[in-house]
Amino acid sequence: MNANTNTAAVAGPARLPEKTRGSGSNRTGHKMDFLNGLWLAASVAMAALWLAETPWMPQLSPLLLALLIGATYGNTLKGRMPGEWAEGVHYATRQVLRSAIILYGFRLTTSDVATLGWGGVALDTFVVFSTIGLGMVVGTKLLKMDPETTAMCSAGAGICGAAAVLATTPIVRGGHAKTAVAVASVVVFGTVAMLLYPLLWSSGWLGLGEREFGTYLGATMHEVAQVVGASAAIGRHASDAAVTAKMGRVLFLAPVLLLGAALWSRVYKQEDPNHDASRASVPIPWFAVMFIGVMLFNSAALLPAKIVSSLNALDNFLLCVAMAALGIETTWERIRSVGAKPFMLGGILAVWLVLGGGLAAKLLLA
Repeated sequence: MNANTNTAAVAGPARLPEKTRGSGSNRTGHKMDFLNGLWLAASVAMAALWLAETPWMPQLSPLLLALLIGATYGNTLKGRMPGEWAEGVHYATRQVLRSAIILYGFRLTTSDVATLGWGGVALDTFVVFSTIGLGMVVGTKLLKMDPETTAMCSAGAGICGAAAVLATTPIVRGGHAKTAVAVASVVVFGTVAMLLYPLLWSSGWLGLGEREFGTYLGATMHEVAQVVGASAAIGRHASDAAVTAKMGRVLFLAPVLLLGAALWSRVYKQEDPNHDASRASVPIPWFAVMFIGVMLFNSAALLPAKIVSSLNALDNFLLCVAMAALGIETTWERIRSVGAKPFMLGGILAVWLVLGGGLAAKLLLA
């Protein structure tokens, strides 16, 4: 009896440390798996940033490269990625993305708008809201697209390309495949525009001066990097005006997100006939509010230029991490399920930016 008692006394306490160690090991393992998923996305982002700087690589945005590399991995080697890493990858498409949008405010100041002049401000305002409005009507009514993809494509074309698509995703809750297709749409047509605008300038399109044409270019092209590349081929005055106009357009990102969040719950989420719009909760995109706060803080010039430059570099990296994670989670099957309509919408909006934006520029800047 004493032997049994002693055996129980030894066996009983022996089990508790094993459970404790197992629980702690599981928590540690979960944390490591999460970090490994983040590290995978970060590794793809670093590769994209490096490739974008190599002299033999065409002028491609590191955001696009991160998406392409991530998508290549996601459609070839993702099956070999431990399933436990998925949480870290998914985290990058959400929280890392929102942090990047907040830091985007360090690229802007209120003086950017002041240097535009009333004509430039009016042109930016017209382009942003007319493009988004046209996109929503054409996408949902004419092409019969889902409102989520339509909103992301329209915001990308109307404001600042891939960054606007990513910023819109949390509000409309667009899936990864829809987001990837929207990003691809604005990048493809933005790249075409980067090649087209210098040719339009050489042909005497619109009869505008170099600075005025630069303002038109910055107000109607998709990506900041594309604006820089296209305007540099025209001249210094065009480049300065184009970047200023583009930054002024980027300033619309936060107010459009806030307005979009309010409209989304009242207009595009009323699928239930018993839906009470008056009681609908409006999701407040706090990252957009913080984006405005960062921009206002940056306008006060309280930080040294080197620190701001470092923050912008960090922001580029975080945006690339988010794009890489998005690519990893996107499969060709999901993209095929979205269809070709987003590219049709992207083409229509690209034509509108050139023609409609050109007519507005002629009236407001000439």
